Amino acid sequence: MLIIVIVIIIIIIIPVILILMLCCQFTVRYKEHVPNAQWSEVEPGACVPFWPSQAGSTKQLVASIKGTDIETKPFDITDSHITLLQLYHDVSAISVC
Repeated sequence: MLIIVIVIIIIIIIPVILILMLCCQFTVRYKEHVPNAQWSEVEPGACVPFWPSQAGSTKQLVASIKGTDIETKPFDITDSHITLLQLYHDVSAISVC
């Protein structure tokens, strides 16, 4: 008698960071603070996964409002904290929690 066994393996990859846009009417762009990093976007009310490509213990992002060239200073994403990042545009700041 021939027995056929089918094995299904499901791998769930959980992102390191979730970027969640609350209380905002603008699309925010973000990228890692490394040379040649590409901008990604998050729409108001959206939640997107983020996997940093930076090696080492310090990982930083910069953010910007879509349609502007003004970006925040680099901010740390390795520890849980709250910070207010100043912008000079219609939006005066971005709060990072």
